[in-house]
Amino acid sequence: MKRKLRVGTDCSGIEAPIQALQKKNISFLHLWSSDIDPVVRKSILGNYNPNVLYENICERNHKTLPKIDLYFAGFPCQSFSTLGKRKGFNDERGNIFYECIQTISHSCPTVFILENVKGLMNHDQGRTFQHIQNVLSKLKVHGQKYNVYYKLLNTKNYNIPQNRERIYIVGILENHEKKPFEFPKPIPLKKKIKSFLEKKIPQTKLEKLKFLTNHKKNLLQSFFLKKNVESNHHWFLNLNVSSIQRTGARKDICPCLLAGEGGNCTFYLTSVGRKLTPREYLRLQGFSNNFKIVVPERFIYKQVGNSMSVNVLVHLFQSLEKSIKW
Repeated sequence: MKRKLRVGTDCSGIEAPIQALQKKNISFLHLWSSDIDPVVRKSILGNYNPNVLYENICERNHKTLPKIDLYFAGFPCQSFSTLGKRKGFNDERGNIFYECIQTISHSCPTVFILENVKGLMNHDQGRTFQHIQNVLSKLKVHGQKYNVYYKLLNTKNYNIPQNRERIYIVGILENHEKKPFEFPKPIPLKKKIKSFLEKKIPQTKLEKLKFLTNHKKNLLQSFFLKKNVESNHHWFLNLNVSSIQRTGARKDICPCLLAGEGGNCTFYLTSVGRKLTPREYLRLQGFSNNFKIVVPERFIYKQVGNSMSVNVLVHLFQSLEKSIKW
């Protein structure tokens, strides 16, 4: 494609989709972005240059949106997540899905990609996801329907050691699909944990990362005794829990990064004897080292934990290139 792709993003946090486009060297125009969180908007403006940055998707006039080629939306997952109250569409955050539908109807993207948590698929015994499929199957722009595909993809299957399952829904205008879309196949995990770790950390920061309360020290000691493991192995543990059974320990692969705020949300890595840094969080989501941290670091953990995985999107783009005629 010779011209630049026109791109719109909603609820995409710190813009993993834009990072993925950059990594693929795809020429694009970022026509709009949106996020209700002012701290997230600060991270967006510190790293990207959208033509418009909306503060609230629910308050804009979708009819004024420009026509685009590619639309991304990671509509809020809290109302569907097993970690939340699972109110679904009874939660106002769940209803942002319908704002995304209005956006697609008026901006007429050739391709849309929607992302959410695994729990969306079984919420309300599967009825919520079936409803979403029904809504998308009726979507039309310029008289054309979208061919809609979905699949659960795991970050660890695309060469980053993080166990993160997310549902990706891809819609392609039927007259732009030269052959049926196929999701990217898993690839061997070759990158090791060590390659994601920071080599030089200031001493004052290192002390904070190494600090543990007595409760967390006891959890760690109990883990070593129970598992009979060596501390120099790459074990990830969540020590911000009440008992050893809740630590979610994993060896050689990071558990799904959490979106809590501050250092308590991050995992402890036994091989280095400390919690993960914000930069390591970013790397484990596929973000480039060029991503600028322009907000207090405690907010980065939350922003990265809410983000899509850049590496998964890169492989999605590679699959799309085989199916789309722009």
